Amino acid sequence: MNFRFPLSILLILVFASPVFVCKAQNQPTLFMDGKVWDPALGFVKKDLCVLRQKFVVLSKCFRSQKKVSLVDYFLVPPLADAQHYVAAVDKTRSDALLRSGVFYTMNANASSTDLPRFKSFFSSPTTYDMALMQGAITSDFKEIDNSLAGLAPTPYELNKSGSNQVYRIKDKFDIPKTAKQLSEQGSQLVKVFLYHSERHHSRKNRLDVDTTYGVDPELMANVVETFHHYGIKVMAQVETDFDTRIAAEAGVDFITQLPGHSLSNDDSIQQSAKLSMKTIQAIQKNQVKVIPVYHLARTVARQSGKNVDNNSGLQQHYQLQRNNLQMLQAYSIPILMGSGGYARVFDEAKHYYLIGAFSRQETLNTIFSTSRHLFPKRKIGCFDVGCDASFLVLAKDPGEGLETLNRIEYSMKQGQQIVAPSKVLRPRFRRK
Repeated sequence: MNFRFPLSILLILVFASPVFVCKAQNQPTLFMDGKVWDPALGFVKKDLCVLRQKFVVLSKCFRSQKKVSLVDYFLVPPLADAQHYVAAVDKTRSDALLRSGVFYTMNANASSTDLPRFKSFFSSPTTYDMALMQGAITSDFKEIDNSLAGLAPTPYELNKSGSNQVYRIKDKFDIPKTAKQLSEQGSQLVKVFLYHSERHHSRKNRLDVDTTYGVDPELMANVVETFHHYGIKVMAQVETDFDTRIAAEAGVDFITQLPGHSLSNDDSIQQSAKLSMKTIQAIQKNQVKVIPVYHLARTVARQSGKNVDNNSGLQQHYQLQRNNLQMLQAYSIPILMGSGGYARVFDEAKHYYLIGAFSRQETLNTIFSTSRHLFPKRKIGCFDVGCDASFLVLAKDPGEGLETLNRIEYSMKQGQQIVAPSKVLRPRFRRK
């Protein structure tokens, strides 16, 4: 019996089937009639063509059989958390973050030995994207791990390793060797701690001071210049206006946990938490991006049973935060949303609105632009041709109620479905 003919047919089918599968996966999808977020105009009606991981020209969708009607729905960019201490490296928590609409994060402490594993995990369309921090720069190791982990409600996996990269810079001789070491390990971002720089020299040799991990303010310019020479970005965590000015004048890339993020023990307003005009001008001049993490004050107040309606100290503190934020906005300084691991990034956004610092439109512009500051070399957080096909679909206009951001009807990351269409939305998905 001659098996040559059937065998040839079988071989053709075996080798051809992946081609058909590939072609099916490469079919463009047309998203029609949705209202797409525009930072200048609000929502505008726009059709989008998605092919593989990108938005492409509409002509590629003209003959597509995959058409999705999003009439009466609102499309917004994914959310980003610029101060994301909670960075568990497992699919379950990653899926939970993606389902909440947070596709991009920054700021977790990783050891050099674990860095390859982390980078491979965070480089997939089906996991959230992390701009890893590798290295915390202090003048003293005391309590540094606690300050990094914070009050994170979920496991802070990146900080479990005993070889976490915590570096001690006590004098100018420590700077070049630390920068070289971090560069050789592939670090792209480090954090420098400043802690009441105005009192640094009077505190550093006192045994009764609990935390003395602030870097010498006189070394900051040298630190930033050296790390920038090696292509490493610098984030500064600050406590006071003077800390902030030192960091800004040194030319750091990010300043996080702005003065005013925490409440004083006696409810008094700390003058050192008010951003001065000199500090604002230094931030603007050196194009520093800021991550306020201001909702921490609300979290602490709630845990202490304080209510803004009957607590004048809390009212004054929110007024201080409001003034700081509005000064930053007036000078067009980029403000990034960050949760600090204490709550959701949405809580930070809503806090700006509740204290009267920003309108809903301004709040939305801030939350939707954060991702582009975290990954400036990528085309994300946009709906133009060539941008990543990543977006959230909402049933209502978030400009009329921020809570809508918590009710995602459908979402896609780099062309892959994250949240399946809701029952209300599903009938609108059709093929022609």
